[in-house]
Amino acid sequence: MGSLIAQLVLPPNNGYKIWEDPPFIKWRKRDAHVPLHCHESIEGSLRYWYERNNVNILVSKEAVWDDDAVAKALDCAAYWVKDLPFMHGFDRPIYTNMVYPFPLNPPKVPEDNPTGCYRTYFYLPKEWEGRRIFLHFEAVDSAFFAWDSRLPAEFEITDFCHPCGSDKSNCLAVQVMRWSDGSCLEDQDHWWLSGIHRDVLLLAKPKVYIADYCFKSNLAEDFSCADIQVEVKVDYSAMNIDNSVETGSWFKVAEDKFIASFTIEAEIFDTGSSHTSSGHANLLSTSVSHLQLTNSVDYRLGFIGYQLKGKLQMPKLWNAEQPNLYTLVVTLKDASGNIVDCESCQVGIRQITKAPKQLLVNGQPVMIRGVNRHEHHPRLGLGFDEAKQYQCCQKQPLPTTSTMAVRVMRSVWHVHDREANIETHGFHLSSNVQHPTSEPVWASAMLDRGVIGMVDRDKNHACIISWSLGNEASYGPNHAALAVKIAEDPAELRPLILCEYSHAMGNSNGNIHEYWEAIDSTFGLQEVSSGIGLISTTEALAFDWMIHGDGCELGSGILSIPTIAPQKSYDIKWDAGPWYDLWCTSDATEIFLTITVKLLGSTRWAETGHIVSTVQVPLPVKHETVPHIIKGEHAAFSTEVLDDSIEVKNQNLWEIKFNKQTGAIESWKVAGVPVMSKGILPCFWRAPTDNDKGANGKLSFKMERCKTE
Repeated sequence: MGSLIAQLVLPPNNGYKIWEDPPFIKWRKRDAHVPLHCHESIEGSLRYWYERNNVNILVSKEAVWDDDAVAKALDCAAYWVKDLPFMHGFDRPIYTNMVYPFPLNPPKVPEDNPTGCYRTYFYLPKEWEGRRIFLHFEAVDSAFFAWDSRLPAEFEITDFCHPCGSDKSNCLAVQVMRWSDGSCLEDQDHWWLSGIHRDVLLLAKPKVYIADYCFKSNLAEDFSCADIQVEVKVDYSAMNIDNSVETGSWFKVAEDKFIASFTIEAEIFDTGSSHTSSGHANLLSTSVSHLQLTNSVDYRLGFIGYQLKGKLQMPKLWNAEQPNLYTLVVTLKDASGNIVDCESCQVGIRQITKAPKQLLVNGQPVMIRGVNRHEHHPRLGLGFDEAKQYQCCQKQPLPTTSTMAVRVMRSVWHVHDREANIETHGFHLSSNVQHPTSEPVWASAMLDRGVIGMVDRDKNHACIISWSLGNEASYGPNHAALAVKIAEDPAELRPLILCEYSHAMGNSNGNIHEYWEAIDSTFGLQEVSSGIGLISTTEALAFDWMIHGDGCELGSGILSIPTIAPQKSYDIKWDAGPWYDLWCTSDATEIFLTITVKLLGSTRWAETGHIVSTVQVPLPVKHETVPHIIKGEHAAFSTEVLDDSIEVKNQNLWEIKFNKQTGAIESWKVAGVPVMSKGILPCFWRAPTDNDKGANGKLSFKMERCKTE
């Protein structure tokens, strides 16, 4: 084993480097799967989600951004990157947009390849005896042994550990390289930071265990019930069970010897209704659907596993306004009925369909408005403060986020578009190299990032309503393969959802209102990544108003409005509002009305009074502006026209000279004392922005002097 690793890490004499071989993306790495929790019982799994969903993040120590809260994370991150306010050690952070931070010569990477070495020790408890041990990395950048990046990587290490209960420690050493061929697929517009960015876990599983499972639901037309299907994949490779297919048949097993010795069960619980009068939760009594195992193994293309089916009556539907979640518990039992393994996750019942130029959630058209999100901490870099990021997402009233396929907070409720960890923007600047999406040598790496790693991990999340094949990565045969693998390509018209249309880097962003006018007035046109707060429902919200005149507050109060459901509106005529009398009696030239929306009560993510949204609008001007005339004892003045100037003066009090051609003041004197020696000229020129350099530098700029007539 050690000699084989040495062959991989140390380049042979022929110069071959495993980290520069695009098709070689893993070695001894387990197949991707949903997150595993290793529960010991059904009640334990329900208790896990019940307590997790009732954590008050407002009082959580993790929710505080200070040195005490992040000290351990700082210690972990300190050994890689220097020159940041939160890090020290070796190497440096890099920020680029399109340009790769190394010469682009795929799949080659720089010889100067910063490498970090981690080492820790651990013991296996006696209670884990007889179980299979898995080492799980939630995210590493960019390559380590195995070769992956911002998606989980898992390895079985049972045979490489000292026996459980032994007093001998196990040494875990990890070598992480900054650059690999995978770096060519990771040209995202964010900080390049390398290292182990997420948790490293040890999982203990029985010899036969639940390796993966997939939840599917199909709602009736009237949403009165839902057909539930759960497919379960069981790993019994450590047992002597032969379930090979009959000779000449790919779709039928002679006898399912596994089911003869084990039982698979699945059950749906509604733990949200588990509170009792005594304050205790009776979790087991919240079962709402028990699924039955079907008689055959499904060998159709796609997820292959044992199928369980059931029905849920009158389901609580999941949507962005009311993200109702159920707890799915999957159990594996032996012939005596004892629980061998137990896994669970939270699932939502919802239906995503499309109509002409519309996206429907549970039959209702939705408007996609939201932001792109990278998990980046101002002090931890790519380190992770789950509680605080949850607060940030919730406090910004954004119903939709587009997230790259890194580890994502499991408690986020927003609608998501999950984006594959593929971005190759810099290839557009290098015409001498072939684009990865057109090269078969990159197909397996792109498939692993876009489907196998991302979809298999997140397939049970109700909040994910679409899958993205990457960003700024062109399009080609490899993307087509990803699309076919994920889903069929529907023929009907789709809504056009603008992404990153309001990119302010190198641009003034002055015409943002024109985009919003188009979005609000064009059927089928939507947007994401604007960063503008929106409200999906007015339930549990309070509305306040405030009016200002010429910058001074004129008055304020509470705005009483009825509860407005999603997709509905409520009109208030401005001259019928509580601010109207103040507007009538004010002599201010400019009057603005500000509406502020606040929380009526505390939530898990914010306290009472937290501002959810605010908007300010100008009120109509009441009358024409009357010039203010300054009267004086010596108001009379004289005018003299010279060859190239005009002089205006008031006896010996003041004198102003204008240039006849430009209209600018040439001089200004008061009581014979110069107060201005040169006039002010209008300037309509500005410094060019990056966007002005479009058309590959073929645009030319012309500057002309403005003249005043």
